[in-house]
Amino acid sequence: MQYERRILREWYTAIFAVVPIQLAVMFAGLLCANHVTYRFGKGMMPKAYRLSLESMAVIMDNYAQYVVFLLIFPHYL
Repeated sequence: MQYERRILREWYTAIFAVVPIQLAVMFAGLLCANHVTYRFGKGMMPKAYRLSLESMAVIMDNYAQYVVFLLIFPHYL
């Protein structure tokens, strides 16, 4: 029992000793990858992928057809 406790204590100590190092590596990688800039989170989606009213209408029509299909044939759920 003492052997198991010693081994578990050593593993516990080793695993949690690595946590600050891993956080530092993640933080350094984020900063070095130029992901954090003055524009972070602002307008990052390309204009070609933004939804217009026409594309939203097509999406909603397809969804409405799916919902009607499931109302008519509920055994497909």
